[in-house]
Amino acid sequence: MRTLLLASLLAILACPRPCAAAADGASRLAKTHFLKATLLEKRGAYAEALKAYETAFSYDPKSAFICRQAARIAIESDDAAASALWVERLAAIEPEGSQTKILQGRILWGAGKPDDAEAAFREALKRDPKSSETVLSLGGLLAGRSPEKAKQLFEQYMKDNPDDEAEGHYQIGIIEMRGGNLKDAERHLRLASKLEPDSTVVHYSLAELYLVAGDTDSALGEYLALLDFEPGNPELHLTIGEIYKEKGLVEDARVRFEAAKYFAPGHPAASLYLANIWEAKGDYARASEELRTSSALKEDLWLNLRLSYCLTQAGKLKEAVAVLENARRRWPENDEIAYYLALGYDDLKSAPKAIALLRTILVRKPGYRDARYQLAVVLERSGKMDEAEKEFRALIAAHPSDPGILNYLGYSLADRGRKLAEAEALINQAVRLDPKNGAYQDSLGWVYFRQGRSTEAVAELSAAAAKLPEDGTIWDHLGDALAKSGAAEEAWRAWMRSQALQPAEAKPGKKAEKLGESFSPSDLGGFQLDHLARFLGGIEKFSGLCEVKMSFVGKAFSYNGVLTFKDGDVSMDILGPLFTPVLRARFGGDGFVMDPIRLEGVSTDALMDEASKAFGALHGYLSGRVFEPRPALYGKSWFSRWVDTPEWRLVLSPDGHKVERLEPREKGGVGLTLGDFIFQRGRQVPSRLTLDGRGFRFIIKMTGVNAVFK
Repeated sequence: MRTLLLASLLAILACPRPCAAAADGASRLAKTHFLKATLLEKRGAYAEALKAYETAFSYDPKSAFICRQAARIAIESDDAAASALWVERLAAIEPEGSQTKILQGRILWGAGKPDDAEAAFREALKRDPKSSETVLSLGGLLAGRSPEKAKQLFEQYMKDNPDDEAEGHYQIGIIEMRGGNLKDAERHLRLASKLEPDSTVVHYSLAELYLVAGDTDSALGEYLALLDFEPGNPELHLTIGEIYKEKGLVEDARVRFEAAKYFAPGHPAASLYLANIWEAKGDYARASEELRTSSALKEDLWLNLRLSYCLTQAGKLKEAVAVLENARRRWPENDEIAYYLALGYDDLKSAPKAIALLRTILVRKPGYRDARYQLAVVLERSGKMDEAEKEFRALIAAHPSDPGILNYLGYSLADRGRKLAEAEALINQAVRLDPKNGAYQDSLGWVYFRQGRSTEAVAELSAAAAKLPEDGTIWDHLGDALAKSGAAEEAWRAWMRSQALQPAEAKPGKKAEKLGESFSPSDLGGFQLDHLARFLGGIEKFSGLCEVKMSFVGKAFSYNGVLTFKDGDVSMDILGPLFTPVLRARFGGDGFVMDPIRLEGVSTDALMDEASKAFGALHGYLSGRVFEPRPALYGKSWFSRWVDTPEWRLVLSPDGHKVERLEPREKGGVGLTLGDFIFQRGRQVPSRLTLDGRGFRFIIKMTGVNAVFK
């Protein structure tokens, strides 16, 4: 299939020498400068190429070929003066030549004179009726002015040039597609593809047509076909990856994006797409690595912010701050970079650096609300309340209806017992502006508590806790208010809940522990079981892949498996090759059921008996049944604490919020040790479960936990 570019290349290849006339006299110099011009042209140095053509022409001033080549370059580079000059020279040499008229038409077309351009093209066609370049030029002009005439032209072209029928169908297909006639466009493009199956331009056009029509599957087929011709085209891999991503085929998309990066290391779009994929999976470390490889990182401010965010999420705070420091050196006047760098300094506990940088921002941009707010917050947390209050009051003057500012200042004053009446007024105003905000209601309850109004404090804090049940600070405040009002049991529960919701600060709670000393062992045992049932029990579903290690009477076995708790039943599927289940055990309402198993040197009956006890213990924990029996007695020694029930001794963690081991009270029972806890949605979930009995140990190490709570 011919195009204007192809026609030009064929013309060059058809002339092994610069021109016949150049052979007389100065042919050697003309040839040298002509070749130099073509090399410069290939590099895209069009201005230098035109100078070389000018020199070549000075040695061979009758060369129409030099004129044609120079005119084409001048037209392609939008150099109107040079275009006119070279075409004028060509017209003087070949006044009746079709190429002269074609080039004149292109100049007129570019100058916004389509009528004159059309006349020139038609004159060229008269002079050379079989010129494909003339037909393509005239057809391209008519396609925008008179599509029907353009189609007629290409229809006639196909009749006159049957060997180039594919070009005609392609051009008509493009005209139909631009006119919105997608079915006719597809028909012509398909005919072109059938005649020239190796034409990449037809495949690309068909793919574009299918995308316009919303047929992504057919578009994908065309792009995949193009891989046979352009396997190393990064943009093609990227386009295919984008389609896979839109279809939800994330892994297929990832393969294509990685291929794009392989062929074009540092490709910005491929790096960003891959980072997005890993970020969606929660793997911020890999997302960070993808962003680091982007060639756009040095120039793209937003990309630096994104990289810093991913590094922060990956727990690499120092690296995140280093990225922002480098970005600030590149963009020293950008306040957004400076602002996020200040937040990073604050996270690194470098409050003086954060304060200094925030003040620098505010000197340049005093109305930057977030920067002043953050400055006030850092000052307050650094114990510089007088300076913080000054910044908060400046913010309130500029933003009198901003509930966040009103609440923060009010809470900060109340927490320090300062200006309590004003603190109450500020917080009340925040609550009026945003009555559904539980954090503001917590502040109101806290200022009531500071004023000694315990009954009102309990009411507000209880309402706040109902709105934000996973906020440990609110439960701590509520515990204080309940204790002040004489509700000791409720205060203990609130304090325990506060501590359980903040596992990063998990320490034996002094408030709850001290209050617990006033309860009897039986009361405290019951309270403790209720607390454990809330934060360890209530499991509706529990599942995940696991590694299983079992030892029985000295023999050891290892398997991969799937542990599932659902609808009150706990089951274990042992997996064979290709994750095919080969053995299943289940414990539920119908008792214990396990597929027959025979191990050399091991008693099947003894193995089944121990397995039944083990799954019974596992079921008791996952179902929450172990937290139900009463009476319960709380006990502790120098080294441990526990709760005894009629069936189990629950050995507690030092903070009292987890069960580390379930020891059966019945002789010969199977114990359960829990470990490697994961904090999910305010709950503690074990990812390692060890069951042990007489000569028996069964270790389940979860490689991924999916837990759903009632």
